[in-house]
Formats: sequence, C-alpha cells, structure tokens
Amino acid sequence: MAQTTHTARATIYFLGDESQRRRCGYGDASQWRDQARALGGSPVAGEVDYVDGRVSAVHVSETDESGDWAVSDEYNAGGNGTLQRLKRTINIIPEDNSEEQVFLLASGTATADATLDWQLPSLVSL
Repeated sequence: MAQTTHTARATIYFLGDESQRRRCGYGDASQWRDQARALGGSPVAGEVDYVDGRVSAVHVSETDESGDWAVSDEYNAGGNGTLQRLKRTINIIPEDNSEEQVFLLASGTATADATLDWQLPSLVSL
C-alpha cells in the first residue's frame, strides 16, 4: 500500500504601521485586508508562509505615500528554513518602469544573480 505524506501549510499575514511604529500579525487573510484598508496610507504589508512548521517564503510589499513607486520582496527559504533567495520587484509608476532584481543569499551575504528591466503598460484615461 502506498504511503501518503501530509504537508502542513500555514500563512501569517502582517502589517507595519510606520506612523505608530508597530507591527501586527493576522491568521485570517480577510481580517488582514480589512485592517490594511482601515489604516489607509501605505502600510508595509506581507505574509510569511510556513511548510511543516518552517518558514518557506516571506513576501513584503511597500509603496510610497504618493503612489509613485512600489517595492515587492519575495524571500525563499530552503528546507531547513534558511533564506536562500531574494527576488525584488521595483515599480516606478510615473516612468512606467519596472525592475526585477534576484539575489542569492548565503552566509549572511547577498550576491546579485540577475536583473531585468521592462516598461509597464501605460494606463490611459479616456
């Protein structure tokens, strides 16, 4: 008889309220989204994904108050929970520009692995 393995997955959502210099965590995505809307402005937001009790990925997003730029970081961890890779996406809205940077993480050092630049599709009001 074939044996099946069960992988336990969980996600913790977080918000950073920079004006109050505090961080809050949520186990429920809808409560997290509601609180992000209530904060208004540009909170730091993200989530930590766990597999079998270990961190597998961390996602962090931040925008400036004017909405001119947004940065999204995605950290990936190996099976032992050690961060191994960072993919950073930077969107500069007024210039319709986006840049993706990939770094390999080892021994406390980030080493650039790849960089891509592209134009964002312009949004035109009719």
